[in-house]
Amino acid sequence: MYKVLKGEFKDRMVVVAVYAPPKLRYARISKRKVDRNDDSLRNRTFTKQEAESRDYAEIENIEKGGPIAMADYTLVNTQDVNYLNNQLRQVSNEIENN
Repeated sequence: MYKVLKGEFKDRMVVVAVYAPPKLRYARISKRKVDRNDDSLRNRTFTKQEAESRDYAEIENIEKGGPIAMADYTLVNTQDVNYLNNQLRQVSNEIENN
């Protein structure tokens, strides 16, 4: 899908990857609070094994690794949400000004 989109939109497409190391992601996923209104269970908790399995499935089945590797920007999500939001604003401003 990445190659198709990149071929179609060429220089108009910007990919932003948000990365956190697996150990940190798995810790965060295991501590999620489930919202009873989340009917799709999008924010459900995972065990470490479930999260690893999901990661491998996303790499193998939906080719998520390639777009992450080829991203125009990579945000490292190892701090709090305010830090991530600041990174997003900086990238957004840079994209808008180019």
